[in-house]
Amino acid sequence: MAAAIVLERALADASLVLRVVTLLLLTASLVIIVTNKVYGPFSDIQDPLDFTFRDVYAYRYVLSAAVIGCAYSLVVLPFAAIHVAQQGRKIGRGGARVLLIFTDAVFAVLVATGAAAGIGLTVDLLRLLTVDSDFKNFFNMAYLSCGLMLGQMCLQEGAPIKQYIDEFNKAVLDYQNVGSSMDNDHLVGQ
Repeated sequence: MAAAIVLERALADASLVLRVVTLLLLTASLVIIVTNKVYGPFSDIQDPLDFTFRDVYAYRYVLSAAVIGCAYSLVVLPFAAIHVAQQGRKIGRGGARVLLIFTDAVFAVLVATGAAAGIGLTVDLLRLLTVDSDFKNFFNMAYLSCGLMLGQMCLQEGAPIKQYIDEFNKAVLDYQNVGSSMDNDHLVGQ
C-alpha cells in the first residue's frame, strides 16, 4: 500500500513538471512563429512588404494550435498543482479522470496536426524552391517552432498510455455498474 502511495505521488509530481515543460515549449514555439519575419528589399520598393506567418495558411494553423495548446495547458496546470498538493490523491471521481483523458487526447491531436502541417509545408518548400538566405532562415525558424510543438508531444502524457486505458476501462465499468444498480433499486423495497 505504501509503495502505491509513493508511486501516485511520483506520478503527480511528474505530471506537474511535464505540464510546465509543455507550456514552456508551446510558449517558445509561439514566440518563434510570431517573431519570425523576412523583411522586403528596401532598395527596390518604396514600402516593402514583410513576409510573416500571416502570409502562409499552414503557419497560421501552427500559430492557432500553439495558442490553443498554451491556453489548455494554463487551464489544466492548476489541477495538476492541486493533485501534487493533495499528495497524489485522486481528484474527483472517474468522470473527471475520463474528461481529462479525452481533453488531453483532443489537444494532443490538435497540436500534433498543427506541427505536422507546418513541418510538411516547410520541408516541401525548402525542397521545391530555391530561396535566398533570408527566406531559408525564415523557414528554418518555422521548422524549429513546429519541432518544439512536436517535442512537447513526447511530454504531453503525464502517465503511460496503459494507465490511461486502464483508468478509462475502470470508469466505463463503474458507470455500467451504476446503471445496473439503479435498475435494481426498485427491487429493494419489495
